[in-house]
Amino acid sequence: MGAVFLLVIIVPALVLFVFYYREVSVTYYMTRNPLAPAATHLATRMQRIILGNLRALGTVANSIIWTSSPPAESELRHTVGRFVQEGDLAAFSGLAVMDSRGTVLVLLDQRDITPYLDAAKKLSLRLVARGGRFLTETIVKGRVHPDVILMTAARSGEASPGKGGILIGLQNLSEELGKNLPAPRFQGSPGRSYLVSSEGLVLASSDATVVAHNLRESGREALLERIAEGKSGSLTASVNGKELIFGSALLGDVTGITPTPWVAVLEAPKGALDSQIARTRLNMDLIVFLLVPAFFILIAFILYKSFRS
Repeated sequence: MGAVFLLVIIVPALVLFVFYYREVSVTYYMTRNPLAPAATHLATRMQRIILGNLRALGTVANSIIWTSSPPAESELRHTVGRFVQEGDLAAFSGLAVMDSRGTVLVLLDQRDITPYLDAAKKLSLRLVARGGRFLTETIVKGRVHPDVILMTAARSGEASPGKGGILIGLQNLSEELGKNLPAPRFQGSPGRSYLVSSEGLVLASSDATVVAHNLRESGREALLERIAEGKSGSLTASVNGKELIFGSALLGDVTGITPTPWVAVLEAPKGALDSQIARTRLNMDLIVFLLVPAFFILIAFILYKSFRS
């Protein structure tokens, strides 16, 4: 009989728990937008990749020995080339070493760096004038299928004016980070993830067709306004007559190094999220209506057996 009474207590407790879990699950999707915390994780992952590349470039820059006169070209080729061969600069293609006045001392992978040499000189001079260890600039390459190139300047040697130099490296940002950007899906409804500057330039995306385009061109001004206000998290907005839901998070650790603040964004159709809410509620209902009768049948069977004995 003790087991019977135990089951009689467990059944209503189980029913209450399932209904509670049902409402908690539905409330989560309705009020917390699962894209928002996912965007935070995405921003952390993007920062880890970007900062890892910066540290690698900084390590090479620190290995260059500067004296009262700049290092010889052969010495620079040997020093930087060794890191290239060992794979420490695998994320970078074109490389250049300049003195603090912007004079080019050596070029590696000239085909990649030469078209951007003037921009590299200006970036190096800005870093010297501003101070600090790193400074970056984004460049849109190509028109039909554009890429976003990230040019990074790392201070080498002494940071005082007129001393030391700059190591410049190029990397295809949209290609490298695009591989790490997932496409959120809700029962087959595709979403999109992207890394975007606060000015609206799509730096990398799970959808290659939007790379190097501005979000203003696609009607996402509401998202950009929210970013401009320094706000992250959830947002629902109408884009060209279609309701979309967004989750965004600032890449705070690279702010100040990049030209403008960068934000990780996930988006999905609101209808897909609403259908997930409905499915969650239905699944909880099925659990309730299947488990409760099963437990009542079990109790009835135990009672029957106990009265027969």
